[in-house]
Amino acid sequence: MSTTEETREGFYRGEDGEWVPVGWTYFRIDDLAIFENSRRIPLSAAQRAKRQGVYPYYGASNIFDYLDDYIFEGEHLLISEDGENLVSRKNPIAFQVDGKFWVNNHAHILRGKEPHVTYLLTRLINSLDLSEFITGAAQPKLSKGSLQRLPILLPVDIEEQKAIAAVLGSLDDKIELLREQNETLEALAQTLFKRWFIDFNFPDENGKPYKDNGGKMIPSELGEIPESWICKGLTSYLDVMGGGTPKTTVPEYWNGEFYFHTPKDASSNFYCITTEKTITQAGIDNSSTKLFPKNTIFLTARGTVGKTSLALLPMAMNQSCYALKEKHGNNFTGFLLLNEAIHKLQKYATSGVFDAITTNTLTSTLMAYPVRELVESFENNISPNFEKLKINTQQIQTLTELRDSLLPKLMKGLIRIPIKL
Repeated sequence: MSTTEETREGFYRGEDGEWVPVGWTYFRIDDLAIFENSRRIPLSAAQRAKRQGVYPYYGASNIFDYLDDYIFEGEHLLISEDGENLVSRKNPIAFQVDGKFWVNNHAHILRGKEPHVTYLLTRLINSLDLSEFITGAAQPKLSKGSLQRLPILLPVDIEEQKAIAAVLGSLDDKIELLREQNETLEALAQTLFKRWFIDFNFPDENGKPYKDNGGKMIPSELGEIPESWICKGLTSYLDVMGGGTPKTTVPEYWNGEFYFHTPKDASSNFYCITTEKTITQAGIDNSSTKLFPKNTIFLTARGTVGKTSLALLPMAMNQSCYALKEKHGNNFTGFLLLNEAIHKLQKYATSGVFDAITTNTLTSTLMAYPVRELVESFENNISPNFEKLKINTQQIQTLTELRDSLLPKLMKGLIRIPIKL
């Protein structure tokens, strides 16, 4: 063995021969946190129906109800105990909760012995490969005993633990602040659209709300609408385009430089900034997809139906979506108009959902729309909101990538944070 393999500055050989940072060691999870599983109380659907309220009721990986009472209070760590999510990892296995809440018996509940420990354990557990600790084929399970065997590598010095949590936590705080800003900007955009296009209180020639100040209204198929407005199907205002998928058996078409939007990439946010799959120029040239410009409106038509988003960057698209653009280029207005139309469709659909959207669906969905000058006035008013949303979304991605690249280095001691004495 060479000298470089025998020695490594700042590290020592652990019991299993692995390199361990000097001053770090492996902990058991109950060295760091207290299990409170004995306090969990599961409720049946019938019991929950009688106890509707405001307190979150957590299951294996998320909130799935709200109750009129709580059994836990304060900051805790929940870890999925069973369920397919342990294998699929579609949702985080470990997540922090705070406040007053209830938990059933599908999640372990722990309380960190130090305030920073809950955060570190959440980050560490979600970054680990847990396959060897999960039992059961039909029903995957992560038992308390398995959790006790997890390799929790951390500094012995609590101050260094706190420093790691502070660095990663500050990035999380910035990301969360930007997300909250985006939620506010999106709500403001939707509120302004409703005021102008649904309540018809756009500014009149005197700058006052049109309808509330006696603006002339005329009858239409949707009820009364302002004079000079038209009532037509969505495709009268929006151009609709289709997509396609390159052959999956041709490797040269995939993992390229162009984002490829599918229903899986739909989210609750206005902007789509990245996609699960990418394709090459050859994939575009040899399929019925095309590269759509930024600010194109995407609508999921099959699979996850009725989700809308704006392309933050040029993207291609598969055949389970539609790409739309407002006929005069006012895509922010067109996007909000489409959102309102989808909400309208969901409201009248059975159970609030539908299986597919076709071009006939869009053509037959009537919406009121104003003269072009008013649309352009609205677009000018709303554009700063969307530009700020775009900037924030890009910053969120940058900070998320920075945090995720720092995480393994900090949690393995590859980057050490100096501790002030």
